[in-house]
Amino acid sequence: MLFQVIFLTYLILSDKEGQVIQDIRYHSIRSLGWIQYHGDNDAQSQLCKLGYAGMMAVAVGICGGCIVNNNGDIKLALSSIGCFFNRIHEGRKTQYFYHHPVPPQPELIKPSEEQLEEEGGNEEIEQWMAKKQKEKYQNIKFRTIQTKYTILNSFCNKLNGQQRYNEHDYYYDEDRNDGINIDDDEM
Repeated sequence: MLFQVIFLTYLILSDKEGQVIQDIRYHSIRSLGWIQYHGDNDAQSQLCKLGYAGMMAVAVGICGGCIVNNNGDIKLALSSIGCFFNRIHEGRKTQYFYHHPVPPQPELIKPSEEQLEEEGGNEEIEQWMAKKQKEKYQNIKFRTIQTKYTILNSFCNKLNGQQRYNEHDYYYDEDRNDGINIDDDEM
């Protein structure tokens, strides 16, 4: 009987620890994404030097692991990767009064792509592209395709009806009304 109580206590503590770890991961990804989204040239450069692209690639891999499969964290990390590469490829135009324009930073492209490659980010992203088309993964697959387009810096004429998803589709979830609900299992 005592063994069963100890075992159940261990399971409860493990679940609580897992939730705490998941919360820390979620808020870390979100905080870095906020800095990246709202930052200026210096913020982009510092994030590149600190290995931001590699960290987000690791986040996609960890969140999709067999132990923790959190779709909210995966979508957030994919959006962060896409937004970061979009900024360094295309820059940012002034959209709101609190955003300063950021010019493209081509000198950050190669180191960021190398970080992503070192951490296996391309494989992680392609793995999510190859997932079976279950309804549960459609939003992740959509974000994955957006991210891949941005990393590859694919050009598509903006006037074309089948245009590539542009900067407005990469957002920091806090700025959207339909933000991520991490309690929802059908993300």
